[in-house]
Amino acid sequence: MYARNTYTKKVLVPLWSLHIFFDMILTFGMVYLMLNTSGNTGKAIPASYDASFAFFIACVGTEPLEAILYGFRVLQPWTYLAFQVGKALFWSIYLPIALARPANGTRDTIWLILTIFVVLVTLSYYASLIYAVIVFRRWRNSDRLDAIVRFYANRLSTDAPDKKIRNSHQSKPPNQNDLTRNSSHVSHLSSNSRSTQDSSLSASKPIRQPALPVLS
Repeated sequence: MYARNTYTKKVLVPLWSLHIFFDMILTFGMVYLMLNTSGNTGKAIPASYDASFAFFIACVGTEPLEAILYGFRVLQPWTYLAFQVGKALFWSIYLPIALARPANGTRDTIWLILTIFVVLVTLSYYASLIYAVIVFRRWRNSDRLDAIVRFYANRLSTDAPDKKIRNSHQSKPPNQNDLTRNSSHVSHLSSNSRSTQDSSLSASKPIRQPALPVLS
C-alpha cells in the first residue's frame, strides 16, 4: 500500500488514453499490412510483423492492467516504473526501424501514417517514463519520511511509560501503613530518649547519706 498522493490522476488518465489510442491504431495498421502482404503477394508474413503485432497487443493490454491496479491501490511505484522502462525501451528500438523502412523503398501510405503514429507513441511513452521516475522518487522520499516519523514515534512511545512511572512515584501519596510504622518508630525513639534523660538525671542527682550519731 502506498500514499494516496503518490500518483496524480490528472496525469495518469491522459497518458493511458493516449497510449491506448495510439496502440490501437498501430495494431489495426499492422493487421492491414499483414493481410495486404499475404493476400496480394502471396508471400509469408515477415517475422518482424508478427513480433510488432504481438508487442502492440501487449502494450494495449498493459494500459488497462495499470488502471485496474491503480484502482485497487496495488500499483506499486517500482512496478509502474518497470512497465514504463520496458515499453520505452521497445519503442526506442522500434522507432529507427519504422523510420528506416520507407527510406528502403517502401512508400506505402499506410506505412507512412504508421510511422507518424510510432513517433507520437514513442514520445508519449517517454513522457510516461519521466513521470514514472518522478513517482518513484516521490515514493522513496515519502518512505524515508515515514521511517523517520516511525522512529521518533517509537522513541516517544517507549519514553512515555518511563516518565509516567517516575511521575507516579513522585506524586504517590504516602501509605497509611508507612505512616503508622514511622509514627511508632518516632514514639519509640522519644520514649527511649526520655528514659535516657531520666536515667542521666538520676545519675547526676547527689545521694544523701544518713547522719551519723555523735558520740559524746
